Parts: sequence; C-alpha cells; structure tokens
Amino acid sequence: MAMPNHLSSCQTWLFETRCWNCNNIIFVLQCTCGSAVLFNNNTSPFEHHTCSIGIGDSGYSGWEAIEILRNAGMPVSPEIMSTVFGRKPEGGAQKILHSDIRKCPVECGENIQLILNLSEFHLETDNTIQANGLTEIAREFEGLPKDQSGFRQMTFISNNDEIRESYTALIANKTVPQNIKHLVKQKAVFFVQLKGLKTWWFIESLEKI
Repeated sequence: MAMPNHLSSCQTWLFETRCWNCNNIIFVLQCTCGSAVLFNNNTSPFEHHTCSIGIGDSGYSGWEAIEILRNAGMPVSPEIMSTVFGRKPEGGAQKILHSDIRKCPVECGENIQLILNLSEFHLETDNTIQANGLTEIAREFEGLPKDQSGFRQMTFISNNDEIRESYTALIANKTVPQNIKHLVKQKAVFFVQLKGLKTWWFIESLEKI
C-alpha cells in the first residue's frame, strides 16, 4: 500500500520499542500524516524490519494502531476503524500538530546527523551564487570540497521537537537526487549528514528513508 504524501505541516518522530511479534528491539519512524515505518536500527544505512506484523498485545491504540496496520498492508476497513476507535472518527483524519520553525545558524566544525523532511530545493540563490563564484583557494578556505565546484541549495525541516528547526545547506551538484522535484513535493524524509563550514551548512551525504 502506498505511503501517504508528507505535508509541510507533517511532524515525524523516531522511537525505540520491542516488536510485538518477535520481541526484538526495533525503531518506529512515525509521521502525523498517517505513515509509520519499522527499522531494525536507528542509523544509516536503515534496515527495514520485515518481521510479520500483528497488533496483538503491542500496546498500540488509536491512530498509532491504524498506521501500523496500514503499513503492514492490511486494508483499513470501517470495521477496523470501529474496533480501534469505538466509533467512526469525525473528519476521518488525524489532527495535525503545529509548531514554530527556527532557523539553525551555522556552527563551524559541527558535524550532525539528523532525520529531516525535505522542504525546498533551489538551483540558484545568493548562497549558491557566492559559493559557485569562489576561487579554488577561497573554496578551500571555506571548507568546501576541492573536487566540487557546482553547488545547489536545499532546506530541511526537523520536526521531532516542540520548536521545529530548519537547516539550509549547500549540496554538490553530483549528489542532488535525480527526482528532486518529486521529493520536494512529497516532503520526503531523509537521513542527512551536515557539516558546519565557516559560512554555510554543507550536506556531506543524504539517504532517503
């Protein structure tokens, strides 16, 4: 069953639990848009938990139970909705949480790894014009890769806190995903490794989850 598309108001969170089927430690990436993905680990490369899934005594209830069932490929029928909620939920959708977004300033020398939602992609901005116009010596001084001269800009949103954080970063042309327009529209979720340079955040690697 296809995943729901992420929205600009989506919020995701990753939490550790035990599989209610095999009892192994697993990590659940859950989103307010109605998707939940199970992993065996919480770092890249992410490995999907392929154990056969059943709600059973999992402790899940409400929309969490519905999301797990849906992602296990089970059709969510009116009977299932009635069993979980006791009645048909008004509006048929989960209430979306809202929170402020705070731009994260660059911290030179900082290396961070985060699960983030892709928000924007730009071919040309003031940042990319400045970075692309640097000489090789200036590029080395800024900490940009010596073997890469073409850069674009991507913005990601972190949404697992009360105050969501945004990261606007340069990315080398050769590492930009080919289907970038679709990924922006989808608000795709990525595991992103960022490095703080003197002037910019720089995307060292990204992996779609």
